[in-house]
Order: sequence, then C-alpha cells, then structure tokens
Amino acid sequence: MIGQHASNHRIVEAYVDGQLPRPARWVIATHLLFCAGCKHHAAVIRAIKRSLRSRVS
Repeated sequence: MIGQHASNHRIVEAYVDGQLPRPARWVIATHLLFCAGCKHHAAVIRAIKRSLRSRVS
C-alpha cells in the first residue's frame, strides 16, 4: 500500500477505530505518513468521533 492510495476509506476508518490486526495497522500507519489524502481522511474521522463523544458526555 505504500506508494498507493488507500482507495477504500473503510480500511482507514477501521484503522482509526483500532479494528485492524497488527500487520494491517502497521501498513496503514506507514501509508498515512506518505498519503496526505488518507491522512486527512483519518483526521476527519477522528474529529467526528471526538465531536460525537463530547455530545454524548
């Protein structure tokens, strides 16, 4: 995946949720270092989750 775009945003969302097995987490974490689009998507997902948690609390 390094050098390729993670075209399936669901895998980035699963990464943010901590739902991926260790090898896949490493691959996605490394991909996020090089792919601004996926890094941005992960940041947006994290922000949405923070917002939802703050509304529930």
